[in-house]
Amino acid sequence: MDADFDAVVIGSGIGGLASAAVLAKLGGWKVLVLERHWRLGGFTHTFQRPTGDGRKWSGRRPSLRR
Repeated sequence: MDADFDAVVIGSGIGGLASAAVLAKLGGWKVLVLERHWRLGGFTHTFQRPTGDGRKWSGRRPSLRR
């Protein structure tokens, strides 16, 4: 595998995917997109995670502001 890339994009959210697409399509760059989650898209899809107290939250992270 050739490991030479013109750009590395970290995160496959809407901004990361859009940036990678523009660099590849319009710039002709060889782009690598890295994502830690098994599913691409960041917060463009919904998901549920347990909160530790039995509740679950979906989609966006809960705000730290009260």
